[in-house]
Amino acid sequence: MFDHATNAEDVQDLLLDHEESPRNRGRAIDATHTAVRRHPLCGDEVAVTVRVKDGRATEVRWEGRGCVLCRASASLTCEAAEGRPVAELSATDDAELVHCLGLPLSPAKRICATLPLTALRAALAIRKHFPPEPESSSASSCAPS
Repeated sequence: MFDHATNAEDVQDLLLDHEESPRNRGRAIDATHTAVRRHPLCGDEVAVTVRVKDGRATEVRWEGRGCVLCRASASLTCEAAEGRPVAELSATDDAELVHCLGLPLSPAKRICATLPLTALRAALAIRKHFPPEPESSSASSCAPS
């Protein structure tokens, strides 16, 4: 899903580009899936909203706050996810994103980097709660007799 940065300068340029010009920021219109994930140790928080149609993520957006690594990763993740099959996104492993970044990451920074991907997978696993559809029958169990 992700393109691998080839050297440290490429990684720095990639992260700075996504930090300075974040992609896919905001909320997906008519989202069908949503999730929020937090990193309690550093305060990062990412909300991902996704509109799925015909088994594909047709719109993927993020909102949140946190360190540069988390925000850049949210931008990168959501941009890369848009248009892809839900099954592929759900199976994307954290290691793929970490490999793409090409950086040695401490365990805490690894969580910062992968938090948006974790939120994306969580959103796809849980359909957004919508009001129940009206029953097709005109009879109601609550109707007075």
